[in-house]
Amino acid sequence: MGQGETTNTLDAKGRLAIPPGMRMELLGQDGRPPVMTRLLEAPALALYTAERWADFRRRLDSLSQVKTSVQRVRRHVVGGAKEVPLDAQGRLLIPPHLREYACLDRDVTILDSGTRFEIWDRSRHREELQTIRLQGQQLADEVGDLGL
Repeated sequence: MGQGETTNTLDAKGRLAIPPGMRMELLGQDGRPPVMTRLLEAPALALYTAERWADFRRRLDSLSQVKTSVQRVRRHVVGGAKEVPLDAQGRLLIPPHLREYACLDRDVTILDSGTRFEIWDRSRHREELQTIRLQGQQLADEVGDLGL
């Protein structure tokens, strides 16, 4: 995926304009609409290309059908998922249940986190960055232990 983050504003109908570089990446080569869902680890949204979403679903579907934690992840992430086609102006309509989950009102941050895009309320994203700054060394150590 691409890199970076940008800020933007939701319109009164809950539509979000996606920057052209991100837009091209979201549509991919097959032109299928991206899929938006709830993040599990934060009050924000995940936006996947159709291909990456299908891969995520395959991996999730291969996990235990009876393990409680897996079922909860399915309910939260898959249950909240929605295809979100881009309109002719490059905007996508964020469904009301997802706007409510992420507390999106007006000002948002869109960022590329590697395998997906994330959509945050701008002030919550600033809080998240502050938390990361405060935990920077601990996070670096943990990721280093994983081999990065």
